[in-house]
Amino acid sequence: MRARPSLLILAAAAVLAGPALAQNSGRFTFQPMDGGLLRLDTETGQVSQCTRAGDSFACRSVADDRAALLDEIDRLRRENDQLRQAGGNPGVTGKIPLPSEEEIDKAMGMFEKLMRRMMRSFREEGTAPDKL
Repeated sequence: MRARPSLLILAAAAVLAGPALAQNSGRFTFQPMDGGLLRLDTETGQVSQCTRAGDSFACRSVADDRAALLDEIDRLRRENDQLRQAGGNPGVTGKIPLPSEEEIDKAMGMFEKLMRRMMRSFREEGTAPDKL
């Protein structure tokens, strides 16, 4: 695969111009680095590492968490919109479920049992004042 002359000229100019070319107002900016160039796409934010491969340059995307972060931001925005539309947590209807009669009877039975034990303990303690 043969590189286009314009790409070679652009890459060579980037190497020679150094940091001054990074101030370019075009779509791509180049920054010299050891063994090649870093290319920034100013429209997408994608960074590529361009290295010499024989008589041409080959550019490979640099691993970047930007895409993953943008995906997470989009997901959170969608979730936030869904919560706003639902008026809160979509899994909650807004009503607190009341206990059944059986649950109330069971709770009252435990409370009565506790009160009886406590009253018995007070009665036993009341007959022996030295135990206080």
